[in-house]
Amino acid sequence: HAYREARLLLIQAQGAAEALNGSTPRALELEIPLLLADIEERLGDPARCLELAEVVLGRADERLEKAPMAEALMLMGWVMARQARWDDAGRMYQRAKDLYGALGDGHNVATVHLRQGNIAFERSDLEAAAAAYRDAKAAATQCDDAVLLGSIGGNLGVVATVRGDHVQAVLHYTEAIKAYSRAKHRYGICQTYQNLGMCHAAQGEWQAALSCYAKGE
Repeated sequence: HAYREARLLLIQAQGAAEALNGSTPRALELEIPLLLADIEERLGDPARCLELAEVVLGRADERLEKAPMAEALMLMGWVMARQARWDDAGRMYQRAKDLYGALGDGHNVATVHLRQGNIAFERSDLEAAAAAYRDAKAAATQCDDAVLLGSIGGNLGVVATVRGDHVQAVLHYTEAIKAYSRAKHRYGICQTYQNLGMCHAAQGEWQAALSCYAKGE
């Protein structure tokens, strides 16, 4: 997490690669700008991040290098979503999902569905959000990714809460806690207990709410 130091090392690597005059190993031609794009996003320079991700897409051969292309598209989608460029972000995520699907990468297919659901939720399209989260759940179940299942269950719980369906929300949050517990994901467990407590409180179930808050604490 020493991002500034990492940036300096990657810039040095980039300079060294350029000094090889075209004999840089192919993997490094994609890995260096991809890592640097990620660092620039973390350091708060989205424009530079997008520029470097475009470099990756321009260099990659889709027939042979689907994975780095998909990573670049995911990064671009993330940046665009944070800029509220929902349509652009959606297009990046869809392209990434197609590539991950071709690679048989169920984990990342589920992740893209989850992010597409987040975009729909931000746009107040609860039906589309719930549908995307259900698709994410199916993909995550197939690859048995407990952490993703926890996150998806939590998001389905939030959608149910916004709809006022607190009974359904409690079911989703309970599923999320079970999934997070299986993965020993402590932060997810804490966060979900807080949401579950709010659901119980909304129904006037004060003792259950206090119990959830205490567990989360």
